[in-house]
Order: sequence, then structure tokens, then C-alpha cells
Amino acid sequence: MYKRVVALFSVFALAFGLLSMRVLQIQNSAWAAAAVSNSTVSVWNERGRGVIYDCKMRPITYRDSRMIAAVKPTQEALKAMEQVLSGEELKHLYEQLSGGKPAAILLDSVPDGNGDVTAVTYPMRYSESGFACHIIGYTGSDSGQGESGLEKAYDDWLSRFEGELRITYAVDANGRLLAGSEAEVTDTLGEIRGGVRLTVDRDIQQIVEQAMDSGGIDRGAVIVLEAGSGKIRAMASRPAYDANRIGDYLNSPDAPLINRALHPYAVGSVFKPVIVAAALAAGIDPNFTYTCTGSIQVGDTVFHCHEESGHGTITMDTAVAQSCNTYFIALGQTAGVPAVLSMAERLGFGAENEITSGIVGDAGTLPSEAELSNPAALANFSFGQGSLTATPLQIAAMYNTLASGGQYYEPYLVEAQINADGSEAQAWDPPAPLNAVNRTDVLRIGSFLEKTVREGSGSAASSAQFTAAGKTATAQTGQYVDGVEKNQSWFAGFFPAEEPQYTVVILKEDGVSGGIDCAPVFKAISEGIMALCQN
Repeated sequence: MYKRVVALFSVFALAFGLLSMRVLQIQNSAWAAAAVSNSTVSVWNERGRGVIYDCKMRPITYRDSRMIAAVKPTQEALKAMEQVLSGEELKHLYEQLSGGKPAAILLDSVPDGNGDVTAVTYPMRYSESGFACHIIGYTGSDSGQGESGLEKAYDDWLSRFEGELRITYAVDANGRLLAGSEAEVTDTLGEIRGGVRLTVDRDIQQIVEQAMDSGGIDRGAVIVLEAGSGKIRAMASRPAYDANRIGDYLNSPDAPLINRALHPYAVGSVFKPVIVAAALAAGIDPNFTYTCTGSIQVGDTVFHCHEESGHGTITMDTAVAQSCNTYFIALGQTAGVPAVLSMAERLGFGAENEITSGIVGDAGTLPSEAELSNPAALANFSFGQGSLTATPLQIAAMYNTLASGGQYYEPYLVEAQINADGSEAQAWDPPAPLNAVNRTDVLRIGSFLEKTVREGSGSAASSAQFTAAGKTATAQTGQYVDGVEKNQSWFAGFFPAEEPQYTVVILKEDGVSGGIDCAPVFKAISEGIMALCQN
């Protein structure tokens, strides 16, 4: 019995010893892992994702770069950084370097000739200027997932492609720089090839944004479409934002995070070509005359023309060029509700625009046939007022139909998804165009719009270098601030008038008039694009 107890005790002792050794091994492994993790510190760690390209496979993301200064906690490094930093920035760097710990800071330039400061080129996913920000969108600062624009629409696809920029130093267990330690840089951001290719042309986008900013479009939008297709060559909204600092804009009263190109507005006179197209399709003679006296009564409602003394007796071409409201009221009443409503629907009003999967332009508001059966409602509709609203994209699609021989092309933004090796994975298949307007009528409307630019309300859009066709608008909103009604200014047109290549629409919120606010911006954009085409 005694021997059995001793033997059993020996087995327990051996098992306990082995267990103790295993626990000790696990503890030693954990301590070793901790020691390894504590032996380096990352002073910069940036994760990348798929590239967003323009139509020529030029990057729109990672387009701009800055410098990262990786700084050792030495007197020599601090002295060098005093050449490029001052004030609060320098003070913050002092705090980061306190206790012998290295740091990194983003700069426009770094000091030369100091081994304790390492310069690293940083390709920024988002431009600080906000270039194409409403197209690109942004990712969540914590999640890294897309929350807006293409970042959200193609989040799953863009997340497949990874890269990083990491700067590390060897440190002790307290995070202090080890003697002789140098910055170790790992940069694979530049190796990312997969992503999405857009219809956008980066150069045209740049022309548009510069023209908006120099032309005072502080709140508004611009769309550029390629004639003969639905390709969006540029789309910009103002105010812009820096996607690197989204938190700064969340409570902004100007709502910079809204893409105004896809947002509905009162449209006013840029809608008048729809009424002309409806009238011509209904068989009304283009020499249809009306005598404008400055006002017209429809039922119990009196509508006024912007020309208080009236335009006199005019025909269609002059009515378009001078933007005579009373003429269009008479023309709309003559054409009738079914004709004008059917034409508006064929030209895309009242329907959403899906420019790519997950990004949709608002449908706006198209009055119903029952609403327009009221003669006063039809009168308002005939010069683009009343309950009618539309997005800049919808207006652009309508004018692009006139520039494309009467074919309505659905606008689209993405051409293809791109594989990791740069090859095309999946192309966007736009719907076939719809024959919306008779070609003979299109040519006639185009001549009216060319006259508008040549000698009418859109003369500020004209260029000495080529012809253009277009229409101004100053749309009433019914909203008042301090007793003054807010108006939306527009210009919509295409160029060259005889062989259109591009359609451009400009909107300015709270503007003075389309001729003053937007027509000069159209001129700047069209001349910039034509100069680009000639190079």
C-alpha cells in the first residue's frame, strides 16, 4: 500500500512539473512577444486602398503629395526643425519628442542635411484643396470604410487592394529611442494598381474647379457632359471640402458635404427649350407670334415678364434669345399639357439618374397632369417655375440631348472596375440612347440658343474663338431672407454650336442672374476645354 501511494505521488509530481514548465514556456513566449512589440514604435502608419482613376488612367486619388519629417529626439533634430516650424506647431513637436521618443509630422518641406530628420514623400489619398471631393467622397476616420461618393459606392471593391506607408524606430520598453536607431520606412502605397476608372477627365475637372472659384461660384455646381454620349467629363460642387478633415464640416451652415450637382433646385428659364421642343413636336410653327406687353393674365393670375415694358410682337427665336416669359406662357397654353409633359418626361425630368451603382441623382419634382390641368400651374411650368425642380445633372442631360442630335443619353460616371494588375475587370454598360427630339427640331432649337449667346441674354458666354449655344435663367425660389427672395442663377449650353463637343451647366445658389453669375463661367470653361483639345 505504501509503495502504491509513493508511486501515485511521483506521477502527480511529474505531471505538476510538466505543467509548470508549460506555463513558464507560455509566459516566456508572451514576454518575448511583448519585448518584440515594444522594440519598435510606429510614428506613422497609413493604410491605402484602391485607386480612383480618370478616363485616361491618371490617378485622382493619390494625386497630390506632401513630405513627412520623421524626427529623432535630439537637439540637432530640434534645431533643424526650427527652420521650418514655429509657434504652436513647434511646441507640439517638442511635446511629442519629450522623454526621448521619436515623432513624425506632415510638412510642405523638411530641412536638408540633418541625419536626425528623415524625409519621406507621402502620397495623399485626398487633395487638401478638395479636388473632385464630391466625386471621390471619403472614408470613416475610425472604420476606414467608405461613407460618401465613390468611396462608399465601391467600398467592397476598393478595400480589396491594400498598401501602407509605415515609419518605425527601434525603442526600449519605455518607448525611448535606442542609440543608433534609424527610421525604417515601408512604403507599398505606390504599388496599388486596382481600383475604378471614371469617365471624368482630370484636366477638364481642373478647368471647371478653377473657373468656379475664380468666377465666384461659392455655392453651386457645374456639370460637363461629352456630346454624343452620357460620359460625365467633370462634376464639381461648391463649397468644396478637405476629406482629410471631415469633422470640420459636419456642422457647417453652407453644407459643403452635399453634392449640389445631384440636388434639385428651381430651374427657371433654362427649362424653356423643353417647351419649344414640345411645341415643335406638336406641329406649332416656329414663326408662332405673340405680342408681349409686359404681363399676361391666365385665369385670375397675372404673370409678369422681366421686361416690364414688354418685348412687343416676337417669334420663337427672339422669345428664346430675350427669355420672354409671357411668350412661353402663351406657347405652353397652345401646345397643351400632354405635349409639354410628355416631352419633359422623355428628356429625363421627374426620374432619378443612376450615374453608377450606389450614386443616384435626385428625381426632382415634375408636376402631374392633374396639377398642370390648372392653367396657372401650366403657365408657371412653361417658364420653368411653379413646383418644377431639377438637378444640374438633369438640366445637363437635357441640353446634351440637343447637342447630340436629339438622342437622350443617360449620364454615367464610372467606365470600369480595374484589377490588381491594371486590367479591366468589369465595364459599366450604359443604356442605349432614347430618340427624344426630332433632329430637325433640334437644329432649329440649337439656332435659337446660338442667337441667345450671340445677341441675347447669354452674350457673356460668347467667345471670339468659337460659337456656343445656351440659355440663362434666374429662378425664383419663394424663399425669403430679410425680405429679399433668394434666386438660383443658371447657364446651360453647348459648344461649338455647329458641331457640339461638350455640354456645360452652371448653377449658382442665391445669385443675381444667370447672365451675370454663370455665363462668364461658361465662357471660361469652354475656352479652357477648347484650348485643351487643341494641345
